[in-house]
Amino acid sequence: MKASNTRPWRELLARVRGLDRAHARVGVFEGEIARIATIHEYGAPEAGIVERSWLRETLRRKHAELVALQGKLTRLVIAGRLAPRAAASLLGTWAAGAIKARITSEGDFAPLAPSTIAAKGSSRPLVDTGQLVGSITYVVVD
Repeated sequence: MKASNTRPWRELLARVRGLDRAHARVGVFEGEIARIATIHEYGAPEAGIVERSWLRETLRRKHAELVALQGKLTRLVIAGRLAPRAAASLLGTWAAGAIKARITSEGDFAPLAPSTIAAKGSSRPLVDTGQLVGSITYVVVD
């Protein structure tokens, strides 16, 4: 009796397992700007800063698009046309871009206090020097 070739099945299993391992983390990860980003994301009522969820709310709003992209990338990984880490990187790129676009284009956040507007010279929440938007990135984690 001839042994069957199990190599294609092993390769498929490795690709599927890779999907479970590689994922993207999106946000602001380093320095003082990460602390400021967290304050804006969750608010700081004791300091009079309201929640302006730039990360969670964006991903909640874009959930259907994110799920559709995950499905497409998963099919490409299973077909052997894309590595799991590359798929996670594409998801991270997409998510970071969606968050940046919401902050810079949509800007539908709680309005700033009049004192903040006077101090910064703008009524645009989360956009002042561009440091927050410029710090939004992703990392692929195994």
